Amino acid sequence: GDVTISGDLTVSGGGSYAYSEVLTGDMILDQDSNAVALTIDSEADTAGIISILNPVTTTGDIFGVAAANSLTTGRMLNLYSESSSTGTRNLVEIKNAHASATGTTGLKIDNKSTGKPLYITSDTSEQFMMIEDSSGGGQAGIRFKNDAGQWNTFINNADNWAVYDDTNTAYRFIIDPNSRISLSNNDSGGDSGDGTG
Repeated sequence: GDVTISGDLTVSGGGSYAYSEVLTGDMILDQDSNAVALTIDSEADTAGIISILNPVTTTGDIFGVAAANSLTTGRMLNLYSESSSTGTRNLVEIKNAHASATGTTGLKIDNKSTGKPLYITSDTSEQFMMIEDSSGGGQAGIRFKNDAGQWNTFINNADNWAVYDDTNTAYRFIIDPNSRISLSNNDSGGDSGDGTG
């Protein structure tokens, strides 16, 4: 049957349960031995394993790992798949679904040390990192910024590959689909900076 708990539940030690459990309140797992604190053995194939339904959180963290300060060679998160399926899928997906959420950053990495903030490896040849404008007419690229300035390298609205000096609001390099090259130090500016001719 079902078990409904109103209030807080603290579990110390191990246990095996063969029923559905509804918690109203907090649940604390206090693991004092060198063993996995929580294991989920699920036989679901089309349903999810863990689901957080419509949280009303505004300023807190919906999922947080606080102060993992004892790590030496361990990881905070390890996601591994060895499926041989050729089906199209995203192993990790972050989606900001509302167009008005203009202050949202999809993924932020803040590295205080000299280690790599982002490291991508691949065992296949001709592997590319893709940045795509899915709106069907915008720009797609990468922005580089330090304390002295900000530069963009991207495909612009005219479908040209460009390097743009954001600090001084000027194109520095443009190559169009016909392989015509425009450089800021020898361009008369007749193409209005879009490199189309």
